[in-house]
Amino acid sequence: MDLPFADLAVLIRSLGGSAADLAGVGSVHQPRSVPVKGIIHHTPGSPWTFRQRAMAIGAGTPADDLERLDLFLAAAFDRREYIGGYMVGQRVVVKLEVDDRTTWHSGALSSQHYGRDWRAWARPLAPGAPAFRLHGRDPHVVYDWWDARYGADAHPARVFGWGRLPNRCIGVDLVPDATGGYGVLQLAMAAALTALLARVHGIQLDDRHVTTHSFAAPLERGSVVRGGRVVGMAWDPPPAHFDLDEHIERARAVDSTLT
Repeated sequence: MDLPFADLAVLIRSLGGSAADLAGVGSVHQPRSVPVKGIIHHTPGSPWTFRQRAMAIGAGTPADDLERLDLFLAAAFDRREYIGGYMVGQRVVVKLEVDDRTTWHSGALSSQHYGRDWRAWARPLAPGAPAFRLHGRDPHVVYDWWDARYGADAHPARVFGWGRLPNRCIGVDLVPDATGGYGVLQLAMAAALTALLARVHGIQLDDRHVTTHSFAAPLERGSVVRGGRVVGMAWDPPPAHFDLDEHIERARAVDSTLT
């Protein structure tokens, strides 16, 4: 089953944005073996986005032509190995792959690191940092942000319906603007996309079926190194710019208008 692009384009246009379909180009992905289990939101990150945007402007794209910049970013993003099924830019929502194909947007939760003591581990964001390691701090301090939402005794592989395989979900990447955040239109378009995907695939609009990469894979996307120690921080996407509860409420509001 696939979200009809025409329906997406009409809804996004009603918000003041536009939609583009790149599902027929770029990387080829394998068919899904099971139905879509949820939606996971990501960000490609500010450094990559800023570099690509500077390349587009250097090649002649006007800095204020946000739609063309979005399309440049989408074409570049579609060539990467790790991509979601959709990209939400500042003005354009881009379909990168049909929904019934699996894109590699989230790693599997290995039993080695996501065991009973998973909070003792981290794979922090830091230049030159080792891969997974024991961080040596109070696990419930490092992952207090995760515990606050899902519980101090909960496990990611049991909280979410996709178990240890987040790629059973559709990945949605939000591209940061020049400030590193997301604009009002961009957040509205992301909510509309979530609502449509949820309707097409029968996904519940709650935080166990619609979430962020940080919550889905907290070891890789929920820790950084600061002052030589591992600090818990849900950075994919940054919660200061993307509030999951507000996003779900916006998606529910859109869903109430769908026929």
